[in-house]
Amino acid sequence: MKILYRLSVVALTIMYIALAIWLYWSLAPYKTITYLNDPFPVTPGEPLTIKQGEELTYNLHYCKYTDDMPIELHKEFVDGIIYEAADQKALITGQGCGEIDVPVLIPVNLPPGEYRLRITVIYKVNPIRKITKVSETQEFIITRAADGAYGDETNEYDQPTN
Repeated sequence: MKILYRLSVVALTIMYIALAIWLYWSLAPYKTITYLNDPFPVTPGEPLTIKQGEELTYNLHYCKYTDDMPIELHKEFVDGIIYEAADQKALITGQGCGEIDVPVLIPVNLPPGEYRLRITVIYKVNPIRKITKVSETQEFIITRAADGAYGDETNEYDQPTN
């Protein structure tokens, strides 16, 4: 009888400890990163016009409070329709504050129009919780390139031949 009582006390203690850890992991406030210039400014400056296939650079001023944490990074061109960007590199490593210019290649087949670049960073702070930070750049305009998709700079489209 005493063995069953002791086993039940041990089992309940383990369950309470597991519950406390789960509650802490689920509810504890984690400070991952703070962006000091949201929305991020875009260069080459005014007017914010970039041709297909060229490089866009946005300025990121940040303070990062975590180190060596697994992250997922997603960059998307948004103009009502979302286009996934091929560049998915995380350039901020280590703790601390800083400022960095981040280059992003504009796809040649991205339709001309007004866009924002949406940057989504997902931090896996512990085994059961993820924290998502979503930020955007200023708006910029994508124009046709001479060798880009959707015609050329003169807005003349190639006519299909049969």
